[in-house]
Amino acid sequence: MHFPSLAAILALAATAADAAKINLEIGYFSTIVPPIGGNIPGIGCGPWALATGADGSTKSPTGMKGGDECPNSELRNFCQRFGCPQTLRFGDTLAFQIQSGSGQSLTVKGSVLNGKSQTVTCGRSVLTHSGNKYRTNICYFDL
Repeated sequence: MHFPSLAAILALAATAADAAKINLEIGYFSTIVPPIGGNIPGIGCGPWALATGADGSTKSPTGMKGGDECPNSELRNFCQRFGCPQTLRFGDTLAFQIQSGSGQSLTVKGSVLNGKSQTVTCGRSVLTHSGNKYRTNICYFDL
């Protein structure tokens, strides 16, 4: 069976015959945030996501929102920190909605333009970037 690339999914509406395997990672990263409880901006955390297609192509979404002062991630989960539901869009053909979450997992619904959708539970994962380890949640979709 042929699996289209993430770019192909974004370029064309997927048909029911063209299943697409997509991995979605959701986490947070350090960033400069506006003042939170004070009058001086500083280092904080913001949410991020990255979708990876079966061919290894990657794409970042639009629609991520929120920011905080990077509390211990064990004390506040993603939805408490950044708010849920959040809808992440990849062009006009692919969207994911972070619906709810606990400290260990997120419930995310993925949809493509042709109407196919899937709701999955996204377990905990660790991403290593530039020698630093980041806690994330990873979702496996077959849309």
